[in-house]
Amino acid sequence: MKQVSMLQMMPTINRLMMQLNKEQNNVDELMKYLDDTLCVLSTHLSSDNFRHILNKIWRNVSDSVCSFMENNVKVRIVVDST
Repeated sequence: MKQVSMLQMMPTINRLMMQLNKEQNNVDELMKYLDDTLCVLSTHLSSDNFRHILNKIWRNVSDSVCSFMENNVKVRIVVDST
């Protein structure tokens, strides 16, 4: 279940993260998805498996947020320099 859950979640998480790049007000949708899904997983997985999935999700989301911020800084620097 651990691997299947992770594989099923990542496309949705990635889609929501991409939408954040376009519409910054989609944070609520991402947070709701994560909250709902993680609550379900926490009831069906052992503590160790849940922590493992949570770590992977956190890494993916944090990498995406960092990339988003870096891109915004680059755009802002280009706009400010013109």
